[in-house]
Amino acid sequence: MRPSALVTCLWPGLAPLWWRGAWSGLYEAAAFTLGFNLLLVATFIWPQWIAAPWPLLAWAGLCMFWVVACWRAWRNLPRLMDSRPDSQSEALFTRAQAEYLKGNWYDAQKQVEQLLTRRPRDVEGLLLLATLQRHSERTRAAEQTLDKLERLDGAERWTLEIHHERLQLKRQTEEEGSSGAAEARTTPIPAVEDSTNGARQSADD
Repeated sequence: MRPSALVTCLWPGLAPLWWRGAWSGLYEAAAFTLGFNLLLVATFIWPQWIAAPWPLLAWAGLCMFWVVACWRAWRNLPRLMDSRPDSQSEALFTRAQAEYLKGNWYDAQKQVEQLLTRRPRDVEGLLLLATLQRHSERTRAAEQTLDKLERLDGAERWTLEIHHERLQLKRQTEEEGSSGAAEARTTPIPAVEDSTNGARQSADD
């Protein structure tokens, strides 16, 4: 286990939030942060808020919660970091691939999004999502997905595919720009009278 991975165990909720994108981790981290900040204020800035010995008891409870949360995160860290897909995630990816091969971009993306809800760091799922976003002409979203993908552990195995996808996105963007420029050159400029009449007609409607 990498030492850097152990750092995620030092703050309650950070490990499940970082490795799995779990909402429960976010809630736990936010609750601990709120409690910690409130105790800091009540102890060092406005000590008259809480009479003794309650601040001391609150610090003891918070420290106990921190120790238990860190121990639980350390114990569950191998499972949280496990990149092997479970059977349901594998089934979602298989269905997404099947819909993709049929050209059903919308249905395929629904399956991939369900997969990424379960496993936000699924490398193959993110790569397929970027491809689907490109087919749907959502080039900006596809670029953001590829940026997220490249930051994940295990993405190095898909370097060639990611590079190919970026080339496809670049080519698609250039083609869209060229067609837009050509359309702008060939579209006649409406007469002032026509546009005014159109505006009046729209206002009357």
